[in-house]
Amino acid sequence: TWISAEEGVVILIEDDPVLNLYYPASGEVQVISGGQVIGSVKQGLLGEMNAISGGPASATLEVCSPARLFAISGNILRRMVLRDPEFRVLLENGMGRDTGRKLMFANERLSELSRDRT
Repeated sequence: TWISAEEGVVILIEDDPVLNLYYPASGEVQVISGGQVIGSVKQGLLGEMNAISGGPASATLEVCSPARLFAISGNILRRMVLRDPEFRVLLENGMGRDTGRKLMFANERLSELSRDRT
């Protein structure tokens, strides 16, 4: 499903079940944790850590500039993964790359904050 979202639209809420996997084709989404903006995403998968399991969102995601998002439900992904082992490998690899990229960015940001305090 394609979604056109204006600024301020919340697509995931921290600690709520993740029902969909999102990909922003355009626009920007800010990442909010504990009520504080901790980053933003212009490309890459969103909700990838728990879209298939339906586990809780690790952060709130709010559109911060008009965006066009592709969304696919976790239920559909689960069915596709069960039917096609090759698809499962490709999906898991893509999700792993995106999660790794986000962790590297978070580490860089923490290093910058640490340097700013000294």
